Amino acid sequence: MALPLIPALVAAVSGLFFRRVTTTDADGNESERRKARPVPAALFALLVFLMLYHFLVWPVLNYHFPEYGFPPLDLATIGAALTAAGGV
Repeated sequence: MALPLIPALVAAVSGLFFRRVTTTDADGNESERRKARPVPAALFALLVFLMLYHFLVWPVLNYHFPEYGFPPLDLATIGAALTAAGGV
């Protein structure tokens, strides 16, 4: 049941780092290829995910399912991501 979810998840994550570019040659033929996104855009997407997880997803998961013990994001992880985003 979870198998169709895995390719969709992989496509969504790869969409953060790559984008599709369509080019047309002189004959009018279109070709599609993947192009890497700039590093700051990928780091910004990572920071948004970390903040959403830390402030929204993690508290909700821990409130409703405390028996699983979902790990929090500590300040070192968020600080390292902010340092990497600011250093580019």
